Amino acid sequence: MKRSPALFAVAALCAASPLSAQNEDAQKPSPEEVAERKESMEARLLEFTSPNLDNPQGPRIENWREARPTQADYPPQSWLAGEEGRVGYEIAVDADGSASDCQITDSTGYPALDRVTCAVLLERADFTSARNDEGEAIAATYKGRYFWRKRDPEVPGTFRFRARFVVDETGQATNCVIEAKEGALPKGMAQTMDKNPCPFGSRRNPIPYRDEEGVPVAKNVVVEFSAKVSDFDVDAQE
Repeated sequence: MKRSPALFAVAALCAASPLSAQNEDAQKPSPEEVAERKESMEARLLEFTSPNLDNPQGPRIENWREARPTQADYPPQSWLAGEEGRVGYEIAVDADGSASDCQITDSTGYPALDRVTCAVLLERADFTSARNDEGEAIAATYKGRYFWRKRDPEVPGTFRFRARFVVDETGQATNCVIEAKEGALPKGMAQTMDKNPCPFGSRRNPIPYRDEEGVPVAKNVVVEFSAKVSDFDVDAQE
């Protein structure tokens, strides 16, 4: 049975979703969190595939992964202003597969994002032309959409996190104390630490430390994460 690229994309996204990484004791997400995850899923899905919305048998983008807009294409002022949105577009594709024009059909509401969408696709996209019932290549329209969503780097800035806790003889973590929380932690790490700053030892079937004779013992544990982000010095790399 033939499966669409979108189905494979959904499966990949679900496998990578934060939902699958949470432990069994995690709290049920709030409606706001669910809505945010759905929006994020749609945005990421549109990065994986961009089918011809008007005619599946019409022109196709052969190199979507290479042609699609990326975070590096974000207009600087739009990124600074936090502008986001879904854009719909139409691209006129000639019989020889060349793109001759691009029009915005559903604006993000931000002209800079709309302009960059067409500019990027006209420059980078390679098309397979549409064909008529006789199998002849014909001019036709490609309709697609893209979701512009601002994303910060995985390590947004210099940060340091340090927590101390005790793992008792049963393997449970107790007496958690946050000793340092400085800078901008990565989003996923920050969310995890906000919910449970000492996530280790919280399993339903905890595993204790043992001494040399194999007897369960309590241990003090210090967990520390840190990163340093600085300007790139070209001269220093030579």
